[in-house]
Amino acid sequence: MRRIFNILVLICLGTLCSSTLWAQEMRVRVVTDYRDVCKFSLTPLGNIPMYIHASALLENGKGDVSFESPVPMVVELKCQNSDGRPMRRTLLYLEPGKDLTVYIRQGQPVYRPVITYEGMLAAENKTLDDLSLLFNMINTQNSDLVQKEEQIREQLSGMTFDSQFAEHILHVVHIQVLSQQLQSSSKMGRKALTALLQEVKKGDCWQSIFEWPELIARIFAKSRETGLLKEADDLSWQLDYIRNAVIKQRYGLFQLNYLVNSRGWFEKSPEAILKKLKPYMTTPSTIAEWENIYDNYQRIADSWQHLHVATAPDFTFESTDGRMITLSDYRGKFVLLDVWNIYCGPCKKQVPILRDIEPQLKEMGVEVIGVSCDPQDIKDKWKKSVKDQNMKGIQTIMDNGRQSAFMKDYCIVGFPTFILINPDGMVVNPNMYYPQSSHFIPYVKEKIQEYQTKKKL
Repeated sequence: MRRIFNILVLICLGTLCSSTLWAQEMRVRVVTDYRDVCKFSLTPLGNIPMYIHASALLENGKGDVSFESPVPMVVELKCQNSDGRPMRRTLLYLEPGKDLTVYIRQGQPVYRPVITYEGMLAAENKTLDDLSLLFNMINTQNSDLVQKEEQIREQLSGMTFDSQFAEHILHVVHIQVLSQQLQSSSKMGRKALTALLQEVKKGDCWQSIFEWPELIARIFAKSRETGLLKEADDLSWQLDYIRNAVIKQRYGLFQLNYLVNSRGWFEKSPEAILKKLKPYMTTPSTIAEWENIYDNYQRIADSWQHLHVATAPDFTFESTDGRMITLSDYRGKFVLLDVWNIYCGPCKKQVPILRDIEPQLKEMGVEVIGVSCDPQDIKDKWKKSVKDQNMKGIQTIMDNGRQSAFMKDYCIVGFPTFILINPDGMVVNPNMYYPQSSHFIPYVKEKIQEYQTKKKL
């Protein structure tokens, strides 16, 4: 009798593991009559750079791909041409152990494809197609999500599926509703935060949510801000909090990639953090991605090495009034370099903010020098842009646009870039906070105080 009981327990445990823990294959076939489509991929939802679940080339308009997952998910099917340009895309619902065939045929007009489905999840994906407008509105959070959630619930009521489709979709939608309520400072916001933290800890549907790593980061930040989680600012502690192995690793890689590429670590290397999180990567793909991030960190650190040991690379550029401005002439002052160009939207956004705080910077002994990377052949447009935006400080233009040595000397990779240089001519930070940041002025004050204290010693 005891033996029978043990066998039954093992059977139950096996059934439980196979349904909740074991990854099973998800298979997708794409068939299209669009000749310009040569490749397709299955990716997480969102516009931020994300990983790829799987991809395949099409041969004679057909392609097959598979990957493993222990949980259902909504993914984005992206079709591309030979140049890598997105051509067709749609949402798909996938489930472990089940296959799906997606037909993408030319419609009228030709750029509006007719999409149909075959296989175990055909009914689910036809329903998702019907819900796609509401589903997208839920994920963009541009409307009353509670109302949209109720509309989706009504559309799914009475429908039966041989899958977890309805439960999964409603779960995803509810998390998005909670994330909108998170912005509230009332009890509703606190309640939503508590519920979302539980979802972060145990939830299996995060990969079906648009830009989910950013949402989890906001949840942790809000939890620390409100005191709900006192240690949520430590990245390894955050990963320990997340139980789902896939989400744990993918979230960790997202944060490490952001940490390295944001380049806010000139004064304090992130190497210790990178190495501390390596043991969390347990699959060949996540280990390889961690190694790529670490290699990128080393490349950036090497490119910055000369800025640590030598004075800031000197330059002499022409100003709007025709004077030649040389950086080294400003030794004895803190200098803030504002690197920009006339076609840069984010640069224009910082102009009025920097203009408003320049008197304060002046009082602190900081000289602002604008450095435009616009080419010399549009110098008149640059001067007009400076005038039209009422830009203050000293405004200069590089001698050879983006081909100027300045770009390489200061390792410029994006615009705007703000560089702080101390009175000794040493680079304090080659990639400062933007003026719009609440940290900008406090950071400058802190660096001035540190410099003055050091000089007194």
